[in-house]
Amino acid sequence: MIKWLNKTTYLREKKQAKIFISTTLFSLIFGSILEIIMPLNDILIFPGITTIIALVPFYGLWYSSEKLGMMNFKEEDLAIDVLKMMDEGLMKVH
Repeated sequence: MIKWLNKTTYLREKKQAKIFISTTLFSLIFGSILEIIMPLNDILIFPGITTIIALVPFYGLWYSSEKLGMMNFKEEDLAIDVLKMMDEGLMKVH
């Protein structure tokens, strides 16, 4: 993900990579705190919240697909994306 973030030149892809990285780190950090660190210190306040925290990356995936157009396969959008990626010119002949 970090390679993808640094390699891409498109703003939409940078936003998607940032969302994936941040939601995954959030889930990893808070899940580790609630499942490992707090029970070691005999703090058992949040019994089942880690399963909810594990769903945070899926929310990030949904947000990216709905709001930022990830995996958008409409013909118009697909053609525009291909033309943006091409370095050479394109001539359309009917």
